[in-house]
Amino acid sequence: QIEPLEAKLRDINPTAAIVRTTRGRIDSELLFGIGREKEVVRPKHRHQPEFESFTFTSDKNFSRDCFGRFAGNLPANVYRAKGFVRFEDGARLFNFVAGRWELEPFESAETQLVFIGRQVTEQKSLVIDALKKCEL
Repeated sequence: QIEPLEAKLRDINPTAAIVRTTRGRIDSELLFGIGREKEVVRPKHRHQPEFESFTFTSDKNFSRDCFGRFAGNLPANVYRAKGFVRFEDGARLFNFVAGRWELEPFESAETQLVFIGRQVTEQKSLVIDALKKCEL
């Protein structure tokens, strides 16, 4: 079943790296290192992007209960969010897709999150304000 999907992805973007995983688990060096050395040529004229993103970084610990409420109430136009969240008992890998989210143990010195969605930058201040309320 996966081969037809990979073929379709290659049709859409023949230069994209495809890495098979189990439950989305992947070495972060591989994930963030793919294509770093490749020079990307950007078009001179760009249309309004269909999807937008923004990031949030903090060196403070977060309240787990507050973060749980935050994750369960993300705006509907946030389709994907991921990153690392530092709690008092250690950091966790945060994965959010289409309203569902999970936390898994992970090593990280700080909280680093990215939010992806349609017109999501319009919600940036709302999301960041809610996150800052969860900082301890």
